[in-house]
Amino acid sequence: MAKAAVLVVPLRTGGGMRIKILNALAMGKAVVSTSIGCEGIDVENGKDIYIADTNGDFGQRLIELLNNKGERERLGRGLKLIREKYQWERIAEQIEGEYKKVLEGRE
Repeated sequence: MAKAAVLVVPLRTGGGMRIKILNALAMGKAVVSTSIGCEGIDVENGKDIYIADTNGDFGQRLIELLNNKGERERLGRGLKLIREKYQWERIAEQIEGEYKKVLEGRE
């Protein structure tokens, strides 16, 4: 993955979070995925990654990124997203907040 220009996640079925997408974002890689491929990850199409659900759109986005280093670099600035939402400290804060709600009876 370190040598890749773009991470491609063309999944059409499945569930759960795709850890490789988070890893790629943390490494500064541009990502093209289907909606199913990035399920469970709080990303925005065109801002954090490209999401494309048809073969034509998927191919077009991939070719665009392969041909445009500036756009790859812009899209590959996902480390900020990882720090804000997916670092262990942030996740622990969210879990702690949920526990406090339950303990205080505010489910």
